[in-house]
Parts: sequence; C-alpha cells; structure tokens
Amino acid sequence: MNSKMIRKAAALLAMTLALALPCPLTLQAQRHNPHQAPHAAQPAPHRGKRHFNPTEFRQKVRTFITREAALTQAEADIVFPLFFEMKDAQRQLKHRIDNACRRVCTENLSERDCQRLLEEVQRMQRQFAEYDATFCKKLRQRGIPASKILRIKAADEKFRRSTFRNATHQPRK
Repeated sequence: MNSKMIRKAAALLAMTLALALPCPLTLQAQRHNPHQAPHAAQPAPHRGKRHFNPTEFRQKVRTFITREAALTQAEADIVFPLFFEMKDAQRQLKHRIDNACRRVCTENLSERDCQRLLEEVQRMQRQFAEYDATFCKKLRQRGIPASKILRIKAADEKFRRSTFRNATHQPRK
C-alpha cells in the first residue's frame, strides 16, 4: 500500500469512529430510508427570522425531560444543572473529535501522525463516555433513583430524535 492509500484508510477509520458517537445529527443522517423522497433530507427552509436561541432550547429540553421522566421540581432542580454541565462538556469534546478527524482530510499527515490522532480520538471518546458515567454517579449521590436516571436518558434521546426529525421534516418511523 502506498502512503496515499494509507492516509485514505486512516481518514475512513477516523471518520467511522467519529460517527460512532451519539450525536443527533450524525446518527440520524446515517439512517437512509430508500422509500423517502430525496427532498425530505433537506434542511428546513427559513420562514422569516429564525435563529437558534440557546436559552430557549435549554428550556424546551428541560420541560420535555421533566415531563417525560416524571421529575418533581426538586428532582429537576438537582438534575438540570448537572445535565447541562455534562452536555456542555460533551459538546466541546465532540467539536475537538470532529476537528481531529477533519484534519486527516485537510492535511497531508504521515501514518505516524494519523496513528497519534487516532489514539487521541479514542481517548476523547472514552472521556465522552466518562462524562455520562460521572453524571449518573452524581445524580445517584444526590438521591435520584436509578429508574429516574434511565428515564432521563430515554427522554433525552427521544428529544434529540424528535428535534432532528422536526428540523428535517422527516416523518416518524
């Protein structure tokens, strides 16, 4: 194999690993439905002035998860500062992983550089999972039952899927 083929293989491996992370856009974009119209995957057209409002989005997440997981106000007051702290840390880490994987496509890296980059991506992916484990541990220490934690995780996933579906106008499966 020549160095160009090795770089392409490393890039493909790095991108595959990046796509393995739970991310609403990357995971949903991977699932292709051949029976869908080609225009269904297009982004939603802007109707007037639509801008992302992080405060409004967090409130929607909080309301949805509180309702779906049947959290009391006291539980929600414990859960959401930790939840958003975890999500912020995971988001920053996800950006770093994406940037590292993108380097393979934009720079002429040696095999040794690609190996180092791959190891760094794998380390960051383990850290990503560790954030979730730490979140669960902190909730348990603060008296949130395991059943509620599982409901929170399920509600978060349901919200992510719903948000993606609404953004792309895809019908519910």
